[in-house]
Amino acid sequence: MNIDKNSTIGNFLKSKRIQKNLTLDDIFHKTKIRPNMLELIEEERFDQLPTELFLKSFIRSYASAMGIEIKKAFDIYDATIAAIKNENDTVNKNGPSIWKENRIIKIFLIISLIIIACISVPYLYGKIKNFLTEVNSEKGYFQKTEIQLLDSLETSAQFSKNPAPNTKKQDIVKTNPEPEPVKKQDTQKISKRYSLSLRAVETTWLRITADDNSPKEFTLHAGDSLSMYAKEKFNLLIGNSNGIKIKLNNKKIKIPEKAGQVLRLSLP
Repeated sequence: MNIDKNSTIGNFLKSKRIQKNLTLDDIFHKTKIRPNMLELIEEERFDQLPTELFLKSFIRSYASAMGIEIKKAFDIYDATIAAIKNENDTVNKNGPSIWKENRIIKIFLIISLIIIACISVPYLYGKIKNFLTEVNSEKGYFQKTEIQLLDSLETSAQFSKNPAPNTKKQDIVKTNPEPEPVKKQDTQKISKRYSLSLRAVETTWLRITADDNSPKEFTLHAGDSLSMYAKEKFNLLIGNSNGIKIKLNNKKIKIPEKAGQVLRLSLP
């Protein structure tokens, strides 16, 4: 890359951390951001982080823990992203195109596909022909079996019209079994459920895990709302703790006052 590493957000934060003789674990204890996430930020592997909103929340927390002005950190971040995009655009514009320069490869692939098609069509035709032959053979067998079955049914019907003379009507008794009593529903066995309601007052990124299910990610804007259900618990990761209102079973949940900070929350 032709980007000046000394002016990028990752190297800026890393150099400040080293100047203060702090480790990634030290920053973790201050921000509750896992060390592997902090390392991704310092190495500027932004594509391995969930969303830009999530990334900015991390940078805000990191800079705040280091005593760095938030606006300055965001200005460096914006400049880093712009430089990366410009470099990628330049590579895509000036980079060589294999398909344009190697027409022979194109022709070779087309001829190969034609040859494969010519070989496959007769083979498939033979398979289909054999399959249809087997189907017609089995169809004849089933038709023969169906005729035999109809003959048997007709014989049985004639026998039922002319029953044996010694058969008495009272020998045939129809019984109607008494219906089993309906069991009352045991209302105590109904599992208890938790209802989670969220309303955004600012743009907020969320990751929510209900019970042991797979986590789901959301980005809510001001005025957006969301409802979820669980049998036992909820685990929440909130990118902007000051931007969300939470209710559990219609009861308000008090959120610690950490404006703009990343927050982990377990309910109930």
